[in-house]
Amino acid sequence: MIPLKCELKKLSKNRLIFVIIAVFVLLDIFNIYRNYNMDNGVPTGVSRANCEIRKKLNGSITEQKKKRVNLEISNLSKLINSKYKNQKKPDNRFLSGYAFWDLQLWQKYQNYFERAEDYSDNLANNLETANQNIGYYKDKNTFYKNENELYFNLYSGRMITEVFDTDSLPDYFGYSFSSILIVIVLLIGVIPCFCGEFECDMNIVLNTSVLGGRKTIIAKLISIIIFTITVSVLFFLVDFVSFLIFDGIDGLSAPLYSVQGYENTPVNLSVKEFIALIALFKTIGMLVISMTFSLLSRLFKKSIVPFLCGFSAFFLLIISKAFLTDKIGRAVNTFNPIALLTANNLFVKFDVLMVVFRPVFVWTEVLFAGLTVLVLLFSVTMMLPLDFKVRLKK
Repeated sequence: MIPLKCELKKLSKNRLIFVIIAVFVLLDIFNIYRNYNMDNGVPTGVSRANCEIRKKLNGSITEQKKKRVNLEISNLSKLINSKYKNQKKPDNRFLSGYAFWDLQLWQKYQNYFERAEDYSDNLANNLETANQNIGYYKDKNTFYKNENELYFNLYSGRMITEVFDTDSLPDYFGYSFSSILIVIVLLIGVIPCFCGEFECDMNIVLNTSVLGGRKTIIAKLISIIIFTITVSVLFFLVDFVSFLIFDGIDGLSAPLYSVQGYENTPVNLSVKEFIALIALFKTIGMLVISMTFSLLSRLFKKSIVPFLCGFSAFFLLIISKAFLTDKIGRAVNTFNPIALLTANNLFVKFDVLMVVFRPVFVWTEVLFAGLTVLVLLFSVTMMLPLDFKVRLKK
């Protein structure tokens, strides 16, 4: 416990890290405000009108709500085609002040109602096809039979009975700018943990003291894990609160499959549960990256080399995820921590792999691969000889 307390104290007293985190948090908030603010590009009053319509229409789908939406759209369409065709000044008879923007807001909920109906119809057809495939492949192909059974059991019973204003959620799910900021913080905070001791000749003391040696290495690794989780959770909370305030994300209790783009998601979770799941995947991805930085720090005496190697490795991981899209590339990227940082893409569609003639979700494989790599990196970093260092030619 004493070595762990000392390592945590070192990190907590590093003013540079705290300054960088504070600056990056402000930068993250500014980026969300600038690019995802619901007031961007619309007249004053539109966001207020949107909130009023949300209060009236959010919740259970009823015929009364549908009739009201259709009536409002019909009346507004008539006004736009006549008296308010070229409206330039706000009018108090409209919620937003403008007939055009009122029409857009009411039509958005009309689309929600239509999507709910279409979802049930399309799903019924898909389930019927899956049920037919189960019978067809029963004695022909075990994997395809099991795949269709999994699909049928997973998607049966799904229906959208409530509507919420969920169109802004995909932007939040796919937001990645904060992930880059976290990696930079980890690069600056983790790299000096091991090689920094050599730069000030503290490695001799740490290796020969009673509480030093392997105990110190384990303490450093645990402190790095705690540091990584803390920084990750901090930025996840900043992202969530910022999107909640500036983008007005809604429908946290709605099922994930009611969000556009996630109709075929392979998990039966609510939006808020999915947000927690994404945070878990991203945290594991960050832990893999921080353990990679730790290993680099153990391999070199000077900080500059692992800094450059860490930055280059992160850049190559991004390139690999973006461009290796064939069958071999997908297999390689299964072990790529960037797949965990972009976990929302794993839950867009029903995607399975064959494992002993049984269908296994791709997201399960990526999670297992990430945990495996994390354990391996931790073990290798811990088990390296105390004075092992890569010697570079001068």
